[in-house]
Amino acid sequence: MANAPAAPSPAAKNLGELKALLATANASWKGVDTYEVMITRREINAKGDQNNELVFCQYRREPMGVFMRTISDAGKGREIVYTRQADKMYVMLGEGDNRLVRAGFLAPPISPDDPRVKEKSRYSIREAGLGRYIAVLNNTVAKLEAGRIPADAVIYDGEVKRPEYPYPLVGVTHKVRPGDEPFMPNGGVRYHFFDMKKDSPAFGLPVLVTASEAAGKELEYYLYEKFKCPAGLTDADFDPARLGKKK
Repeated sequence: MANAPAAPSPAAKNLGELKALLATANASWKGVDTYEVMITRREINAKGDQNNELVFCQYRREPMGVFMRTISDAGKGREIVYTRQADKMYVMLGEGDNRLVRAGFLAPPISPDDPRVKEKSRYSIREAGLGRYIAVLNNTVAKLEAGRIPADAVIYDGEVKRPEYPYPLVGVTHKVRPGDEPFMPNGGVRYHFFDMKKDSPAFGLPVLVTASEAAGKELEYYLYEKFKCPAGLTDADFDPARLGKKK
């Protein structure tokens, strides 16, 4: 009688589960052309202040375009258009954005590299889109497989019940080592939660990403809800002329 095959080691099982999850995520992201979504964003900016806002976002993958409108009280009414071709941010100011001009003022186009932009957001608008999270995990799991980071640096957590969603999400824990990321110089932990509900428009995509520093202080919280994908967006949706116009 043949011997039963040996069970995979915990490390091999973990790696296999991570790779299977990412295969689904990569396939789902590859199929995305346009989407719109509500984003709850909390993050510690470069000045050490916490940004906390609810944003309606429309995104087109190719050619890349982003439209955002702030819904929450801080900055309410702020609108931003960005396209990769122009590589400029076109901004209509919102409530409290500037003491000298009223909300609704159309500011001159600004580079994503402008210090005024960088001090308000941890990441460049050039990195907008859910593909950023998937790309980071792809790179990290490749390092895990190559033995370049510890075996427990990335853990497949399986189904996790979160209060933000009515059904379980699939979690991944990434332990960030000191020096690995500029925004987490002392290291910390980032949690990715994927929507694996087959009939969801966000199937296979990370719909909640959080990060905390080593001492436990929250640094990042990004929640994506109310997906519409595809969203049928066109060039007109990423034209600066739409700023201030109801749609």
